[in-house]
Amino acid sequence: MNISWSLVAFLLCCNSYSFGQDSQYTSENLPLQVVMGEGLESNHHDFTSTFSKSISDKFILDDYAILQVEVNGIFEDPKSIEGIESRTFVNGRFEIKLRNLIDDAVVWTEKFKSMGKASNGRLAISDAVRKFASNALFIKDLQGEIEKNYSKILSENCENTLNKITKQGSWEELNRAFQLLQYFESSPCSESAAVRVSDVSTAIDEIACKNVMHDLSIRIESGQFDSRFVLLKLLSISPDATCANEAVELAKRMGEMKGRFNQSDRTVISQYVQILLLDKSTTRSKSYHQLRWHY
Repeated sequence: MNISWSLVAFLLCCNSYSFGQDSQYTSENLPLQVVMGEGLESNHHDFTSTFSKSISDKFILDDYAILQVEVNGIFEDPKSIEGIESRTFVNGRFEIKLRNLIDDAVVWTEKFKSMGKASNGRLAISDAVRKFASNALFIKDLQGEIEKNYSKILSENCENTLNKITKQGSWEELNRAFQLLQYFESSPCSESAAVRVSDVSTAIDEIACKNVMHDLSIRIESGQFDSRFVLLKLLSISPDATCANEAVELAKRMGEMKGRFNQSDRTVISQYVQILLLDKSTTRSKSYHQLRWHY
């Protein structure tokens, strides 16, 4: 069976995954989910903004990643030194957990230290977090572990991983599976993954036609809706869905509601209609998915 990967190729965008001769993935924008654990809930931005810059040529932050980085922090009491320019110092101890989200298993842990200084305790903690997030040793160790674990997930155990990804069937689980399947394009299970992409996409379309179209029609008819919410829901209906013609008609109605949708949104709606009216082809599938996921 010759199955095109055009359905998922667009999702890779600038992401690149490569096998070396030893079947080891090298990191070029590998996706990571990052969560702040104990002691760091209020410092999420301090960490992620710095971390994303530190690893921009290695990883990308993505809620649909297979691997998750959990960051926990413990801080000593701030110590102030008075002088012409007072300074407050804080020592922080950080624990990193790398988790395989498919198996919900921690596959690596490491601890690091960092000291922050600023004009007050709160800013000193933020400084310690940012210094840790840009720590070259931390980045290097994490990179190695991520590559090793991606190799296991996408190579050694790829068929088993595919079974786990696609065994669920709710709307949220199907969309998550659709996203995760993109990472198997270059794996030994690429043909199997392509079949599953088609199956998952069909299941998503069935749910969309059964539930989403009805809900959208009611919202548009009542005039009580959030414009971005209904547009995102509309874009979830693919050109291959059995209700695609209904979606076109609803989209045309939405495009005429200038008081509810801004010019940018109406342009997206117009593009969506044009795509759905195209004859079935690889180009149509690719254009649809580019529009959906880039909105």
